[in-house]
Amino acid sequence: MDKPTRQERRRQRQRRIRALLVYLLPLLFALSFAIDALLKKTYWTAPFVVAATVQALAAFAHYLRVLKERRDLPDWVNDLADATEIGSAWERVKASGQTAVPYLRRIVRFPYFLDAETEFEVRLAQQSAALLLGRLKAKEAVPELLSALRSLDPDLRAAALWALGEIGETQIVPALIPLLSDGQRATVRWMDEPPERQKKSQQICDWAAEALTKLGEGELVRAFWGVLERGDKEALKFLRSHPRRKAIVEELTRVLEREGTGVTRACNVAWALGEMGAIEALPKLRKVARAWFTLERVREACKRAIAKLEMLSRLPRPADLTAFATSNLPKPADLTELSTETLPRPATAPKEGEANGSE
Repeated sequence: MDKPTRQERRRQRQRRIRALLVYLLPLLFALSFAIDALLKKTYWTAPFVVAATVQALAAFAHYLRVLKERRDLPDWVNDLADATEIGSAWERVKASGQTAVPYLRRIVRFPYFLDAETEFEVRLAQQSAALLLGRLKAKEAVPELLSALRSLDPDLRAAALWALGEIGETQIVPALIPLLSDGQRATVRWMDEPPERQKKSQQICDWAAEALTKLGEGELVRAFWGVLERGDKEALKFLRSHPRRKAIVEELTRVLEREGTGVTRACNVAWALGEMGAIEALPKLRKVARAWFTLERVREACKRAIAKLEMLSRLPRPADLTAFATSNLPKPADLTELSTETLPRPATAPKEGEANGSE
């Protein structure tokens, strides 16, 4: 990218001054309000002063973080937030290789230090950074990508899922299972592909299924959806014995509680929890069964699961030997603590001279 012109530099300077005023003026206003309240002894305004001061300090701390994140940035970083320059920025990032990874991680973690005019540009840069981390297979960026899965932006969640599938860390499988029932639609755009392949739109659950399949859990995806959609008994056997059983039960419970879950799905989930012996799901099943808005068919399915799980919960369990106190049990004798002075000693043979004298 060419050096910025004088007009562009002036625009950037004006933007930074405007941001400083936006973040600094509330703090100055709160401090002046606090000083005025102290001088006039209007202590009843203290809660409002404290709230305004805290909010102003948080805004100013945000601005200081922005300044910190802007240090030592290459010029392609801000191009990721520019829709007209993003294509060339992708090529420069791939040419930079692993040296670009720290900056991409910063964008995914906290993108507001970019010189972006709108929220759309910020999100565009964040999504591009996630996709580029997947292209570079940056394993050190897994924490930032996992954090992006909790974003409210579905496009960012989809980009993070695709990147995690490309990176290939199997330890993250439990974090992807909760997204197998997310029906929100998301679009991912790759800027380094031909125009006909640059854009792909599908539900978040489909992005999660693709990522899990890349991580070797394709059979888990098919079994989970088989139980959810059809109540497949063979699929349930697979889920019951799966090493990720805890994460699967938690996701089934979330599906049951989620608003908008269809009647068939809810009944299949309740049946599956009962058949899996998921005693930990009893509180959620009781809550759904007692809710006034629960449909009768779903309520009956929950009651059947509750009856089965309550029966299992009354069965005797193997004793936990670690719960017993062992301090009062007899201990083996310590021979070093016994006195050996009064014990009989072995006889000693007389010396040769003494034996002759006695004769």
